[in-house]
Amino acid sequence: MKINEIKLKEIFRNRKINISDLEDFSNILKIFLSKIERNQREEHLKYFFRDFLKKTFYRNNAINTKGNFDFAIHKDESDKSKLEVIIETKTPESKEMITENNFSVKSMYQILLYFFQERINNKNNDLKNIVITNFYEYFIFDASDFEKLFYENKDLKKEFENWNNDKKTSKKTNLFYEYQKIKKNLQNFLKYSLRNFY
Repeated sequence: MKINEIKLKEIFRNRKINISDLEDFSNILKIFLSKIERNQREEHLKYFFRDFLKKTFYRNNAINTKGNFDFAIHKDESDKSKLEVIIETKTPESKEMITENNFSVKSMYQILLYFFQERINNKNNDLKNIVITNFYEYFIFDASDFEKLFYENKDLKKEFENWNNDKKTSKKTNLFYEYQKIKKNLQNFLKYSLRNFY
């Protein structure tokens, strides 16, 4: 498993970790990884991931699908509370998964669309993280970066609103995904993110 290097040493430098908690986490992680097989369907794999999250980082949070979102992590145990995390999942072999060198793929277009839907349609400004994973690799973005680079881009926001409000020739998601300014912004985002990851 590879988690893009977000300088974990610095994050946890001042945090004391109980040995038994670390051993529990290690065991839960091993069980999760043992269930992941490359040839399994995404729908099958993602529930192993949800179970892993519920047993580790999000014991007191509702985790469920929402609309087309693969997973949404709520602020607390209630499905009615605001979302704090949006997760897009792909199979381990999927060509739709982002890489360190290519953000212009379906997983990123999807998560960007979901971000706009949550941010604009649901007026949710409590989002903390945006995650894309194939269960081996995890791209974890700070929602404030999406806010700065996408939501505050007036042209991109207007394009989403036009698509969302049926002002385009079609409601197909590909029409939104193909918008050229998205691709340009994704290249800028790639440079920005990699600079901040390492």
